[in-house]
Amino acid sequence: MSEIADFWKEALTLSSLHHSNVVSFYGVVRDDPDRSLATVTEFMVNVSLKQFLQKKYRDWRLITSEMMMDGSNQIVDLVHHSYETVMEKVVKKISE
Repeated sequence: MSEIADFWKEALTLSSLHHSNVVSFYGVVRDDPDRSLATVTEFMVNVSLKQFLQKKYRDWRLITSEMMMDGSNQIVDLVHHSYETVMEKVVKKISE
């Protein structure tokens, strides 16, 4: 598969994910000078997830096991939601 086809496949997948733990996907734009493509997503204020967590929990020793479990549960929920969304499309395509 070509890079452009891979890009569009990923953009289509992103457009189908609607979850509170995922930045919202707004669309795709083409940059005229070099004709490159880019995805447009919700803005997360200039930080990576690691930086966000480090700022929120300045002292990592204060993170309790309950907080870790909650974070883990959110990740599992996100993966489950993503899997269901993708599988729903696969099943729909197969049954067409």
